[in-house]
Amino acid sequence: MAEIQEENGVQDGEEVVVEASGDVDADSDEADIADLEESAEDALRKCKERLKACQKERLEFLDGWQRAKADFLNHKQRLEQERGEERERSRASFAASLLPLCDSFERARAEFANGDVSRSEANGKNWRAGIAQIYNQLAAVLKSYGVEAIDPAGAPFDPRLHEALSEREVADPAQDHAVLEVAQKGYRIGTALIRPAQVVVGKYKND
Repeated sequence: MAEIQEENGVQDGEEVVVEASGDVDADSDEADIADLEESAEDALRKCKERLKACQKERLEFLDGWQRAKADFLNHKQRLEQERGEERERSRASFAASLLPLCDSFERARAEFANGDVSRSEANGKNWRAGIAQIYNQLAAVLKSYGVEAIDPAGAPFDPRLHEALSEREVADPAQDHAVLEVAQKGYRIGTALIRPAQVVVGKYKND
């Protein structure tokens, strides 16, 4: 026994310490696993917090979008209602401006029905003067709304403003493609055409 101790370099009375390397490695692995689990739990907790924040932000965005959509629809509805009311007011104003003309025509018809027009030449002149006054009133009403008459007699034919009903041969080359006769006046407001003028157009034929 003494020989064995001497061979191992251990003197009598010294205590031999043997390290348990396997137990140390197990403790280290358990510590690493615990650290990993703690890191995973911490990462999971952070992910849950970010998810919760994203869900809250999503709900805020959704609520804001729904409010904006509702405000837009309400504004659109109010705008359409206001436009409809404005059209109604415009039509009512135009109709009110025509009422004096209706009254004038009613008086003219009453005079004609009573035979006052045919009793004398003076009455006939007065009646024609009344009709001319009614026409002037109508022209004034149209002018107040920006309506301009298109009476292109003698002017060159313009397909943008005129509608050719027929052509008539002319001997003068200057009247070629010119408006010879206006069958019906046209009307426009600014550059917007309400109705084209119906015309007869000259056509020069060189024999």
